Amino acid sequence: MSVKFSSLVVAGALLFSPMFVPQADAQVTAQSGKYLFRLGYKKGQIMKYSISTKVNMPGAKQPMNTVMPLTMKVIDVQKDVLTIQSTVDMSKLQPGSKPQSQTIKMDRLGNVVGGGSSSGMMSGANLPKNPVAVGGTWKTTGNANGFAATSTYKLVGVKQVGSRKVANVTMSIVGTGSMKMTGTGTMLLDMADASLVSMAMNMNMPNPQGKGAPMTMNMTMTRN
Repeated sequence: MSVKFSSLVVAGALLFSPMFVPQADAQVTAQSGKYLFRLGYKKGQIMKYSISTKVNMPGAKQPMNTVMPLTMKVIDVQKDVLTIQSTVDMSKLQPGSKPQSQTIKMDRLGNVVGGGSSSGMMSGANLPKNPVAVGGTWKTTGNANGFAATSTYKLVGVKQVGSRKVANVTMSIVGTGSMKMTGTGTMLLDMADASLVSMAMNMNMPNPQGKGAPMTMNMTMTRN
């Protein structure tokens, strides 16, 4: 697998990693029929995810399947600034490679307020500033290293899944710049703490060869 191709896969996966979806360990509070989402991590909190991707390359006989572990650790919490370290293991994409980590600081809306973006992660608000009713939408924008994206979220409803009460959110994204892409998907957020329970995304990304039909990527993300 080429470095360029694996970088596209990693960038696509990290784009929809928990760093960029509404999540928290403070409850989602109901206010006059609407729901208020805010980040509220606890120091020392660790969240582990499994990111599975299925990539269909133009002209390929079979899709390429990969699985990447992603770990997020809350390093520190200081009032409205949260320090988060995310680590992704790309050894199955790039044999012999070591896990890559990045530490950033974000506010309680999910805006990145400090730290680097060396792996191409974008910054931008993830959570709506105001309470959202079922059927309500909000948008976020962000950019890093020549890549810009606009995401649209919609709160579809609230339902029971097993022992969890979850918020069902749909999303769509349009990326421009160094990684043009489009994507749509759904995710379930635990109403008890707004953490990601599961997510599924379908994406269209540029052909790594620079021309021809785009490649498609189907990605699922589950919390371990």
